[in-house]
Amino acid sequence: MGSAVSQASGFYHAHKMKGEAPPIVATIGDSTFYHAGIPALINAVHTGAQFVLLILDNATTAMTGDQPTPGMEVLADGRKGSLFR
Repeated sequence: MGSAVSQASGFYHAHKMKGEAPPIVATIGDSTFYHAGIPALINAVHTGAQFVLLILDNATTAMTGDQPTPGMEVLADGRKGSLFR
């Protein structure tokens, strides 16, 4: 979970060392992107990795109990998030 961005970056750099990198596409869910994908994406940009990243809007954190994500209007306790006030 959460390794799609760093793996895509690694694939790019590994292929680039041997010549030309093929097109690389990575997918990640929105909740996983918030807690694990952002640091890897910052590193990928910093190192010049080139790939397409698809962030899938699942609108929930289904794997660990259906919690709302930071991209949703409501917090876990039912209040509105600060971005939506």
